[in-house]
Amino acid sequence: MSGIINMVSKQLERLRRISSCLDHMDKIHLREIARLLEVSEMTIRRDINSPAAGSFNLESYGGFVRKSIEEASEDSVLKPVKQNIEPEEISLCHIAAKQVHNDDMVFFDNSDYNNEIISAIDKSITFTGVTFSLTTFLELKTKPNCNAVLLGGNYDPTADVFKTDTPPSWFESIIFTKLFITPDGVHHDFGVTFKDSYCASMFNEVMKRSIEKYLICPKTTLDSISSYSIGFTHFDFMIASESPSKLIDTLASSKIALILAQD
Repeated sequence: MSGIINMVSKQLERLRRISSCLDHMDKIHLREIARLLEVSEMTIRRDINSPAAGSFNLESYGGFVRKSIEEASEDSVLKPVKQNIEPEEISLCHIAAKQVHNDDMVFFDNSDYNNEIISAIDKSITFTGVTFSLTTFLELKTKPNCNAVLLGGNYDPTADVFKTDTPPSWFESIIFTKLFITPDGVHHDFGVTFKDSYCASMFNEVMKRSIEKYLICPKTTLDSISSYSIGFTHFDFMIASESPSKLIDTLASSKIALILAQD
């Protein structure tokens, strides 16, 4: 009896984790779920087809899993980023995408803007994309010549990142040619800030291993402040959707090149 209870508990935990992932996207492939949960695709199929899956409003179609159309509300899935970004901010994302070249090793954060950036990268470009965000990883997987790498850990659906106390040993040997960071706030006194302390600490570590560091600043981030700061001095470029007048002196003193989306 205890074995059956343990089996059911594991199944419920897998269903809970799948449901959490689908709070941030509209669908996920069975293959990716199996890899993330370290089980077989057959196990995932059995989970989705079990009576317990109904409690999580999960269903399968083709090779994908999604929230049940009948039960899912409009706010329960992640809308395509293209539909939520202002035109000048789409230009911002496309400028960022143009910085990615063949053989680049690129770190992407957990920003909502990454889907647009990655979508705009030329399909012919061969590059490696590294992230700790599930949503970003799945978008990287759509690029035919991208080697997509997802850093592991415990999944935090609020920040859409995998968190770990000990990054894999191979991570310490990586040199990133490009780094894209979209902060929650950019302020002339408090610098580049984030809501999540783990994200801020991770970005500090990645910047130590990055050659070109891009700060992507939609207009909503300018003059805003969040809880955890990483300063300005680490960045080489700031891509902004409008001229950050209050930051001009700070950018100049930090030798950060400003790239405007309308340029």
